Amino acid sequence: MKVAGIDGTSNGWVAVVLQGGKVAAVRPFADFASAIEGLRDTRFIAIDIPIGLPRTGPRQADVLARKRLGVRGSSVFTVPPRRVLEAADYEAAKRIAAPGRKPSRQVFGIREKILQVNDSPLLDSRVFEVHPEVSFCEMAGEPLPSKKTWNGLWRRIHLLAREGIDLPKDFGEAADARPDDVLDAAAAAWTALRKSARRAGSLPDPPETLAGRQVAIWF
Repeated sequence: MKVAGIDGTSNGWVAVVLQGGKVAAVRPFADFASAIEGLRDTRFIAIDIPIGLPRTGPRQADVLARKRLGVRGSSVFTVPPRRVLEAADYEAAKRIAAPGRKPSRQVFGIREKILQVNDSPLLDSRVFEVHPEVSFCEMAGEPLPSKKTWNGLWRRIHLLAREGIDLPKDFGEAADARPDDVLDAAAAAWTALRKSARRAGSLPDPPETLAGRQVAIWF
């Protein structure tokens, strides 16, 4: 059985594909549609992007993920309502947002990817949301140091290897991907593997329903 984890990059997406629990491929994709088409033979696809947008207040998934990560909780962005993400620019988004709930620049910076995924007709039951830091926290039993540090980077590589996910030294066509993006995709793939074995947990449990969609961060 194949599963995959996907993380956003500066010019698209990168996927880590597992087969039999081992790394089968690391692949770049230009957009979500091409990723889904390229991964059509995978059973589960875990993606590091919000799936399910709130109408008003924060999503339970984001609140619970921040609480779970403690001091690393700031790595979880609060997902704003669709109307905020669809604003013409960041200044307009701040004006549209509810008082005291202006979007972060980080989440507004990935709004095109968020809308690309949430509006896609290819978003099917195979695809579910993860947050890599929540997945790594589950692996380690505690929040990890920033992946921007050597200790944080190395601990993530070690944890993945302990789980049987040994990343190759040569990523081939994905060689230009940033190390942290590949690690995040690998953590997402780990969660996809857990979901295939019915061992994955979710925040919240059970998932919240937003606009008819089951919304949760899986780990």
